[in-house]
Amino acid sequence: MLRLEPLGASDHIGISADFLFTPSSPPMNKTTPNYNRGDYESLRNALDIEWKRELTAQEMTNIIEKKHNRCCEKHIPTRKHQTTSGDYTRKPLWMTRTAYQKTKRKRNLWIRYLNTKDNSDYQQYIKARNEATHANRRARRDFESKIAQESRHNTKTFWNYVSSRRVVKGSIPDLQDPQDNLHNPTLMYADDTKMFSLKKQRLIMDPPNTTTLQQDLTRFQSWANNMGIKLNPTKCKTMHLGRSNPLQEYTMLLDDNTQHHIMTTTEEKDLGVIVDSGLTFSKHIQTQVNKANSVLGAIKHTFKALDPTAFLSLYKSLVRPNLDYASVIWSPKLKRDKDALEYVQR
Repeated sequence: MLRLEPLGASDHIGISADFLFTPSSPPMNKTTPNYNRGDYESLRNALDIEWKRELTAQEMTNIIEKKHNRCCEKHIPTRKHQTTSGDYTRKPLWMTRTAYQKTKRKRNLWIRYLNTKDNSDYQQYIKARNEATHANRRARRDFESKIAQESRHNTKTFWNYVSSRRVVKGSIPDLQDPQDNLHNPTLMYADDTKMFSLKKQRLIMDPPNTTTLQQDLTRFQSWANNMGIKLNPTKCKTMHLGRSNPLQEYTMLLDDNTQHHIMTTTEEKDLGVIVDSGLTFSKHIQTQVNKANSVLGAIKHTFKALDPTAFLSLYKSLVRPNLDYASVIWSPKLKRDKDALEYVQR
């Protein structure tokens, strides 16, 4: 039984009890199945059992269990977990050397008081406790202020502090069509292509936009095959914009030369902006509002000693960009979307 030091400025001590036990087999290098990398298609085919005779429920269970274990060993890889023995407590990121030394001294004085029961030792502990409390508060306040000041230019420390990660993808330059035989505007990237047809005044003898767009799809797929680029028609999508749009269906060829009707979608994410067929951008606005509120929640639950100046710096660096990114494109026109954006800034 161990009597712990009081919490904060309280006079009530805590009690800690140690339970001694010995594990049957303490794992130091444990191997577990890595289900995220399993070949489940092969596993599903291997588990296809043909029952040729009548069996009891227990016999069927044993057969399925043995076959399942063999298939898992074959089609699901394993990974090793290295564990260390003993207790290890990681020091907080904000704790400085001075704060750590004062906290350690406070604990040592508490142990001395438990052994001596001397009032002078207890008074020394009270003094050391107050110094450690002030040192920890000062260290945390300085650390959080430093993160807030550097968040404009270095967001990595902020996300490390809130145990989060951010993946930033760089832009990919446009690729030009070498044959230059497409009638409609086409934007080609390393792993994405956009082709769109604009309704405009044409001569009577000109073909309709839907016809030229289908022809461009056929030409582009033929050019891609000649260049050794494999397209996946099942991932292609069509979005119809405008009230007078004829909602034409478009097709592409699969590997077996069969016609595949390109699926129609009402919303699609393009360069971080969710575009909908009505061009209201309500879904994108709601998504960005949720991201901003999530970051605000992370700041609220992580930073305990945050002054208004530091909070304003964090807000401008981490929250506001979610609301400003490409705002010229998705500027809200519905009242509910405007209210949602204003609510975040309150």
